Amino acid sequence: MDKLPGFLWPQAVSARLFGFHPWALALSQVIEGALSVLVLFRLVRRQAGAHAALVAAAAFASTPAATGLFRSTVEDAPFTLFLLLAADAAFRASSTARQRPLIWSAVWVGLAFQAKMLEAWALGPVLAALFLVVAPMTLRRRNRFPQLGLSPADTGSVNSVPSGPVAKRSVGGGAGTAAATGDEGGWTKMVRAPLASQTGWLYPAAALTLGCGLVWLRRRPRSDPERAALLLWGGWLTTFLAVFSAGTVAGHTYYMGVVAAPLAALTGIGTAQCWRAHLAGGSRAWMLPTMIGGTAVWSAVVAGVWPRFWPGLGSAVLVLCSAGLILLAWSRPSGAGPGHRGGHRVALAGLLLGGG
Repeated sequence: MDKLPGFLWPQAVSARLFGFHPWALALSQVIEGALSVLVLFRLVRRQAGAHAALVAAAAFASTPAATGLFRSTVEDAPFTLFLLLAADAAFRASSTARQRPLIWSAVWVGLAFQAKMLEAWALGPVLAALFLVVAPMTLRRRNRFPQLGLSPADTGSVNSVPSGPVAKRSVGGGAGTAAATGDEGGWTKMVRAPLASQTGWLYPAAALTLGCGLVWLRRRPRSDPERAALLLWGGWLTTFLAVFSAGTVAGHTYYMGVVAAPLAALTGIGTAQCWRAHLAGGSRAWMLPTMIGGTAVWSAVVAGVWPRFWPGLGSAVLVLCSAGLILLAWSRPSGAGPGHRGGHRVALAGLLLGGG
């Protein structure tokens, strides 16, 4: 097979416990999906608060990429979970300057290697950069710490395969040269069918979050949690967008699960930031309507790619987001009355329902 056997181990355990049935194989994937949502919620809550975490978790759980991924038996379910656990541990290490979370982050990356091999290592430089930039310690000590993770990552990545009985070892192979040449879809594949419809309606919100965050938070200390969150999720997102654009995903929409996580996190963080800016008033108050409007227009474009799935979905999204914009304009920037709450709910509904 062209993958290491690590992603099959939870399914094998489930089959041993409950018998070899389709639902037993899918059960482990469902559990991994639930854990992924919980880990994402916990991490974003630590970075930007409970409201941002709720939006991020809801956005991630409602994406077609996630809902389809965690009910199947493909390897991307444990892969996404392990990378989220690695990011969570790396963020704790960068916040506390402790060695143990950093080592655990490397262990999770090594286990993610068992699911998707070298694709797991793509996140390694992002996690190392997070620690080097954010950790509250001297530069000399920061430079030494990431080296601690090399051995656990290597052990979890490759050495677990030859540790089993020779007669029962899996034989890893490759998927041919097409996976390296990137000749399927080109650099625009991530904004076209069939991949964009899986989670791509969150692109405008994530881009606006990164742009506004870099400007609004530029004067905060390097150890600020929200700044660190932008580095983590922005680095994760741009890395995998570049990898998938340069390589090939051969139309496999479940690849987008690992992209949905940072998109959802950035959407949650950006929604909370823009909502606070809206309450404060001033020029920054325009960012929330801009996020809603941009998401609505792009969502209608993405929905138009699949007109048979839900006829009129694009129009419904535009109407819903227009209602949110009207309520935002009606609400008082200095108040927190019913109008404010209603506008907030409709705005969030427009962001989450944009992709159907």
